[in-house]
Formats: sequence, structure tokens, C-alpha cells
Amino acid sequence: MYKLILPLFFLLSNYSEAQNIVEKEIKTDVSAATVFLDGAQIKRQKTIYLEKGVYILKFVNLSPYIQEKTINLGAENGNLTILSLNFQTSFQDNQEKPSDLQKFESVLKQLEEQKILEQTYLDVIHEDIAFLKENRNLNGKNEALSVSNLKDASNFYSNKLTSLKLKEIDRYKVIAKLNEEISTLQSRINEFSKEHEYNLSEIVVKIDNKTASQIDFSLGYIVKNASWYPTYDLKASSSTNYINIVHKANVRQDTKVDWENVTLTFSSSNPNISGTPPSLKTYYLDYNLPPPSYNEINEVSGVVSDEMGDPIPGVNVIIENTTIGTTTNFDGKYTLSIPKNSERIIFSYIGYKTAFKPINNSFINVRMETNNEALEEVVVSGYGKEELKKAAPIEDQLAGRVNGLQISNQRQKTNPEISSKRNTSLSFKIDVPYSISSNNKNNTIEMTNNQITSDFHYFSIPKLQEDVFLIAKVIDWKKYDLLDGEANIFYENTFVGKTVLELNSQNDTLNISFGKDQNITIKRERNKDLKSKKFLGSNKEQLVGWTITIKNNKSVPINLTIIDQVPVSNRKEIEVKVEKLSNGKINPQTGEVEWELFVKPTKTEKIDLNYSVTSPKNNSLYIE
Repeated sequence: MYKLILPLFFLLSNYSEAQNIVEKEIKTDVSAATVFLDGAQIKRQKTIYLEKGVYILKFVNLSPYIQEKTINLGAENGNLTILSLNFQTSFQDNQEKPSDLQKFESVLKQLEEQKILEQTYLDVIHEDIAFLKENRNLNGKNEALSVSNLKDASNFYSNKLTSLKLKEIDRYKVIAKLNEEISTLQSRINEFSKEHEYNLSEIVVKIDNKTASQIDFSLGYIVKNASWYPTYDLKASSSTNYINIVHKANVRQDTKVDWENVTLTFSSSNPNISGTPPSLKTYYLDYNLPPPSYNEINEVSGVVSDEMGDPIPGVNVIIENTTIGTTTNFDGKYTLSIPKNSERIIFSYIGYKTAFKPINNSFINVRMETNNEALEEVVVSGYGKEELKKAAPIEDQLAGRVNGLQISNQRQKTNPEISSKRNTSLSFKIDVPYSISSNNKNNTIEMTNNQITSDFHYFSIPKLQEDVFLIAKVIDWKKYDLLDGEANIFYENTFVGKTVLELNSQNDTLNISFGKDQNITIKRERNKDLKSKKFLGSNKEQLVGWTITIKNNKSVPINLTIIDQVPVSNRKEIEVKVEKLSNGKINPQTGEVEWELFVKPTKTEKIDLNYSVTSPKNNSLYIE
């Protein structure tokens, strides 16, 4: 008998302990979000009073795109022990439909009821027509029908039938219109339902609370399907010696949870007028070696679509290893300015495989493939009309802890490791709370607004482009926490184009292009008088000459930098000799020639670049 009582005592003890576990559902709001170039770190807070005892706390209504290994739970002002923690999908049978979907379905119900009413009217008309046809023979069996009666009967029948037929046509038109509206609305409902059919997730925590107290819980994690990229407004005027740089964040999120009045921080720890000046390549001279070609791509545009060819709005488009990016519009179209030496563009969107495209064309269309593995991470429920999964008993759910989850009894900051080519990462905290809806739409938020002293001058490489660019030189720019990004250029309160801030390639002085100045003309022409070829024994000598003409049509003087080049020999038997530079400075290693000119208002200046090339006469040289 003793042997039976002891096990029974332990069973009753365990049963009693299980009965004392209190389950509590906790709803929290997003209080802060640190948005990275890809993803966001979310912070939620909640203060609740708990009596002494063992609790199972369920933090509900969380995004389905949480990265499990980044979950961090903290608790302050309490004496408790976290026994276990589990992250899981929430299968809710009574999941509430979004208000927009409810409105669509309400309108659809009204249209269908109106269609039933119209169909009823149409049935009555059909019965009247059938009755009229069945009774059109008005004469009795033994009665003769007079001509007058026949005429009256014919008129009555014709008029009545015509009236009924016209009503029938009207009803058919109304029903056809209703069918079209119903079909259109049903398609919108299907699309909306497809976008919103998802299960939220929840975090289930088992704790042992030692003393009754108010406990401040802090929940943090990193979530996918959120991103930002920087852009700028650059404003300048001829009447000032500074530029106004407005640094903006373009943020979007589709985490399935709205961010209401959230403290935002943007972190870097991860077009259509081109205003980007060109750059020269070294002109190497060798046998059968043509001069360098220039087909630099300054801007790329295209359409991003799915496997069926339908456009995908909201796709994140970013240049690899930079912060320069944009998103596709409603039609799946994008346009992106390309900095020098860029190699690939990255296209990413939740539910699709990330696409990497080389920058080898000005038009790059992308067809993205569905990522089935990613889609399996989020289970679709259809608003609880069908039970997809029977939840395991709560004790089984808490039997173990998810690998990688971080649990602490003190509030901590999750510091994700973000790879970046820059030596430092930058963060921008926004003082005013913002609301960002989960609709994947772009939200533009001003981060900083600085007036920076600058030195304005003009720049041109007429060999590549016979245009003159206005350049602002900014010293000590690094203290303003700028990132690579596209910039809208405004000069004299007029939009003049777009450019790209390439900060990784800048030194202590930042050169910002304010686009082309149409009031300054420049022309580079071959000097035909100097085009000659001489034979000197086994060698030949070729003489090349170029004249560059600059006209300042402005009412103020300008400082202008002009860049050109002479070829650089790769062989001893090939000799390049500069004949005339017009006071230009040459770099012997690259052959680049630079002129610094001061051009008075309405005046014209000319500079000459002449050089000769001596080489063996039996070998071919491609000389510009």
C-alpha cells in the first residue's frame, strides 16, 4: 500500500502545480524602430502587474517576419526567472478581417442584392411577355372578329410587347453593368485577401515570479520586409557662398503590423536628368590598340515583374555595396542614377528570390522568381474560416527554448552585426514620432538640414561631353554624417536635374555637381592644319592638334577647370611629345591635362593641345 501512495502523491503534487500556472495574453505596441538598409530592429514595451506564481505569458499580434535568433526579452522592477521561451505562429480562428476588406465585401453584398432585384424584375417582364403571347388570339370560337376589333387588338399587342421588350433591354443593361462591377470588385477582394491572408506570430514565455510587483517588460527583435535608403535635396544660389543639404530617409515597411507614433532611427550598418560629370580613362598607346571607348552608364531604368509578367510595386532596388537605391512604383518601374565603378544592382522583395543584375545596359528589366522557401515561413489562414493546425498543449509548446533566443532580466539593446564597406556606420534618430503603415509605400522623412559653406567653380571634359558643370567644393564634409545617395539639384529655386553623392571616393574635399550650365558653351575641334604625317627613316611622325573654345555668356566671371589628355606610350619605340599645352598642367603617368581658367563675362577663351607621335612606320597605331 505504501508503494502506491508515494507515486500518487507526486502525481497530485504535479497536477496541483499545473493548476496554479496562469496563462496571460499580452498585447503590446511598437514603441521604437531602428530601420536598416534591409530589415528593422523593433522594440515593444508593456508594464503589467503580476502576483507571485508561475505564469505563461503570450506576447501576441507580432509580425510573421521576425528573425527568431534576434529575439530579446527583458524585465525590470521584478524578481522573476524566465523558465522558457518559444516563438510560434498564431493560428487564430477568429482572426478579424481588415476594415477595407469588410467595406469591399459590404459593397459586394449590396451589388449582389441589387442584381437579384433586377433579375426579379426581368422575370416578371418575361412572364408578362409569355402571357401576352399566349392570349393574343382574342376572338371566341363562335365569334367573328371585326376589322376594327382586329386593328385595336393588333395595336394593343404591338404597343404592349414593344414596351415590355424595351424594359427587358433596360434590365439586361443594368444586370450587365452590375456583373461588371461585381467582377471588378471581386477581383479587388481577391487581390486584397491574397495580400492580407497571413497569420501573425506570438512569443510564449514561461516565468516564475517570486514576488507580486509591477514588471516592465521590454521585447526586441529584428524583422524582415522593412528598409530605407537616403536621398538629398541640394539647393544653391549665385547670391550665396553656401549650399543647403537636406538629408532625407525614404522608408517603407510591410511587416503586417502598423507602426503608430514610433520613435524612428535610421542606420547605415548595412533621375531624370543626369547631372553627373564624366571621367577620363588613361589613353594607352600601343600597336593595334584602339583609343579608350566611353560608354559609361550614368542611369539605369526598367521594369520589375513576377513570373507571370505582372509588375511588382515596392521592390527594393539598390546598388551593391552602397546606400544608393530606390523602389519600384505602382507599375513596377524604377530609375536609378549609377555612380562610377558600380558593378551590380540588387533587387529584393519579400516572397521572391533576390536578383543580382550586372550594370551593362541603360535598360535592365527584371523578372523575379518566387521564393517558395521564404513563403513557407508564413502560413496562410484565410481569416480563421478553416483550422489549419491544431495547437499543441501549452506545456508542450514550452518544453524547450528556440535556439538562438536571447533572454535577460534587464533591458538590453540588440546590436546586430551589419556588414559595410565603410569604416563606420551612421545612425540618425528622429526626434518627432512618426507613423508608418504596413503597406509597402514609400515615406520620406527629413533627417538633417545643413547650410554648408562651399566654393563654386565650373568643370568640363569636352572630349567626352561638350557641357560645363557647376561644381561645389565642400571642405570638412565628413562631420555632417552624409551617405552615398541620389540627390535632387535645385539652383536658383529651380530643379535642374539629379546627381549622385559618391562619398567613398571623396577625400577631404567633397565635389558636388549642380548639373549643366547652359549659359557657358564649350567646343572641342580638330585642328586640321596640324594633321600631318612625316616619314623619318624607319619611323613615322604624326602630328595631332585640338582647339577648345569657351564662351562665357553669363554676366559674372567664372573659374573653369578643363580636363583633356594626350596618349601614354607603353613601348620605348613609341614616343609621344607634347608640342603645345596653352599653360595646361600634364600628369606624365596618365597623360591627363588640366587647365584652370578665369573667363570674364561675355568673353571667349581658346586653348590648344598639340602633340606628336613617333613610331615604326610598318606598325599601325590608332591615334585619335
